[in-house]
Amino acid sequence: MLMKPKPRTVNITVTSTVTKQHAVTYGYPAGKGRFYIPLYKMIVEGDSVGGVCETFEFEVMRFGVQWKYPTDSNPSPKPKVVGLAKAKTYKLNTMITTAGSECWQIEDNHLLHSGSRTPMLASGGIGAVIGCIAVTGQRFDEDRIKSVSDWKYLNDLIYRLSGTYDRIEITRAGSLIMKIEAADYPKLREAH
Repeated sequence: MLMKPKPRTVNITVTSTVTKQHAVTYGYPAGKGRFYIPLYKMIVEGDSVGGVCETFEFEVMRFGVQWKYPTDSNPSPKPKVVGLAKAKTYKLNTMITTAGSECWQIEDNHLLHSGSRTPMLASGGIGAVIGCIAVTGQRFDEDRIKSVSDWKYLNDLIYRLSGTYDRIEITRAGSLIMKIEAADYPKLREAH
């Protein structure tokens, strides 16, 4: 009996490198304010079927603005920048569905998920994260001959580089590794 090969490892690195872009976001969950948050470079690496190492870059929101609802103990909450700032490596071994979208679970409530296709525009697709990594942007997919979200492109890339389109196989094998580099929290900047 032939054994099915184990999915190949796909490495994702959320870097501390700020791109020249920023996202416009709001304070979550209260939905207040508009803020600039820098975008960071994320690198995805893996071997193709022929054993050739391939590297791809994405822009992500790795920090967001948390602005809680008022409570009796905190009647005037203030916005603050939150996110995964410490260096750590994770095996992404769960894919969940939340708010109608599939996400890779990093740990607890921290997810790798879809972000805005146009994160720099205050008028369209404003997203908010408070500890998740949101993949932003879009690119032209030559196979589909159309523009696709970078989230869609990333997932197709994970499946292709791992050698399987079965996400359960990928998660069971522990083939999706995410390294988060340490980064300082950015300053809270209001968008005008």
